[in-house]
Amino acid sequence: MNSLDENTTATNAKIVIASLGFIEEITNKIVNNSHFSASNILDLRGSDTLERSWNEYSDLCSAAYSNHTKPESDFAKTKFYVSSITAEQSKQIIDAIDQRFNYDIDQRSTFGYVSNKNISSDEVKNTIKSVSYRKENSALEARVLDALKSVYSEVSQQLKSHWQTESVKVKQFNLSEELVGSEVFHLDGYNENIYKILFYLTPPSMTTGTTQFIDPAGEINTIEGEAGTFLLFNNSLVTHRGVRGSCGTRTLLEVTISKSMSPPTDNALLRFTAPLCHYRSSPWLRSAYGLIISQHRDSLTPGFITLANTETEHSLSLHGEYMLERLPKKTFDLIYIEDAELLYQAGQDILNAVLSCLSNGGDLIAKYIPQSGQRSENLITLLFAVKTLQHVSSDLHLIDETFPELQLNKDNAHVYLLKKVEQ
Repeated sequence: MNSLDENTTATNAKIVIASLGFIEEITNKIVNNSHFSASNILDLRGSDTLERSWNEYSDLCSAAYSNHTKPESDFAKTKFYVSSITAEQSKQIIDAIDQRFNYDIDQRSTFGYVSNKNISSDEVKNTIKSVSYRKENSALEARVLDALKSVYSEVSQQLKSHWQTESVKVKQFNLSEELVGSEVFHLDGYNENIYKILFYLTPPSMTTGTTQFIDPAGEINTIEGEAGTFLLFNNSLVTHRGVRGSCGTRTLLEVTISKSMSPPTDNALLRFTAPLCHYRSSPWLRSAYGLIISQHRDSLTPGFITLANTETEHSLSLHGEYMLERLPKKTFDLIYIEDAELLYQAGQDILNAVLSCLSNGGDLIAKYIPQSGQRSENLITLLFAVKTLQHVSSDLHLIDETFPELQLNKDNAHVYLLKKVEQ
């Protein structure tokens, strides 16, 4: 930044802050330490900026792809492409679904994502009667990841770009008489650089349930085939609708994807999300939210959201309208446990749930007051035993200087900084 000419920084160059938190803090640091003025510093909270960022990012991804100069793909001409995984892969995914656990269809789990927050309460009720969104488990994650890896190269060749997932959902449709909005012809209204892959885990047909779409010639096409058939399409340019069928349960793996600058990690290829989460608000967006575990429900820190103990039970609920179980996994770059005693009271399951929200490479700060008793020390021992956490520092002064917004040095506390490493 200091190497840029003063006139250039003042008139031509722009900085975009790719964060949903700490906007003012980052802006102030840039202004105070460079020739940039605040008017040359943009953030990603405006809809126009978000739309342009997706277009620019996708163009860069296409240019970076080594095969982008090869002949135009079928997908580029028609905006859809049909292929398949094996029937055995489909069966393995279905077998891994735990029918006991569903996602709630809830608007409160969509922060950081483009989502259908205007869905009516009647539509939600109809959807609940007609569709179940199955929660992930380790076996299901492994099977879905295998399927996505098996089609990665094929899909890349159609998109002329590397790609990553924005959301993964396992949906099961029953024979309820209640229709949902997706069963009439529609466009999804996403950014045009967002795509969907629908994997039909049960054989698609008009009898068993399928998808119909309108091709460039204006003809209605119906997806039919064996279990494992999949449809890649631009769901905001191709008019389409779901067909429920008249027998049995239809099982669908719905994967929303975007282009990527390089081949993705497993974490970027497998993002299970809540039902109303469609895709990240911006492709440049990092998970810059901080998460604080606190005893104080009313204490808010800029750039952070706060979880606090409820008064009636040993469970955690987020300050405001969120709850722990609704937070997306591997999302937060920083989690601060303000009082280790709180998590010890809440139990091992709550600790595991909190750690699941920490992104790979993310920082965990745990603090406890020595006089708070042996249980807090036991929790610190427990944290050190977690294989995915690597101890970085216990130097209070150093950690406080690194994270000044947390005000760690205000009481006689022990503080530990740990980093989550990918196994």
